[in-house]
Amino acid sequence: MAKIYAEAHSEVRPTQLPAAMYSAIGRLVRAFADVEDALLIYICQLAQIKEAGAVVLLGRSPISAKLSMALSLSKLHNKALTEQTSAMFFDIPFKEAKACRNAVAHGILLGEWGRKPKHYAFLTDSQLEPDDFNMRREVVSFRLSDVKSYAGIAATRAAEISSHLNLDSIRGKRFNQSLLPHRKARSANRRK
Repeated sequence: MAKIYAEAHSEVRPTQLPAAMYSAIGRLVRAFADVEDALLIYICQLAQIKEAGAVVLLGRSPISAKLSMALSLSKLHNKALTEQTSAMFFDIPFKEAKACRNAVAHGILLGEWGRKPKHYAFLTDSQLEPDDFNMRREVVSFRLSDVKSYAGIAATRAAEISSHLNLDSIRGKRFNQSLLPHRKARSANRRK
């Protein structure tokens, strides 16, 4: 999907996002959570460390930092793995979906412009390149159909990454564990 640039001066009107837009944003954010989980496991494979170690090292690092780390680690192996990593995480559709996710998840809703279809404008910060520490503020706009499309791209990519890296068996172990009670939880009998 190509970026849309306003051809003429546009008035941004205050608005509330419709339920369909919130739903599309939720699908987009949810799909990227799956991508980030797969990315973390991939980093573990590349660095040959346990998942707990990667969580300690990366903490709450942004996805851009994790992507840079995955690319750097793949370069330590071989050219084919570096190309595979680039194809999975650095192609244009994925970059655009990530930019949309960042804008709608972290940006400030400025309002809407246009008639049919409506465009929703978000004020967001962005880096020109992952290694560039210079930030810029920009307004980006998305139609409902754009966000739905990017959510589809992210969900498809998450499934492709999981399948390509054989992550289903690793993830399956998590899903087959029972949940233990939290140490701060109190039973109904102890509260009385």
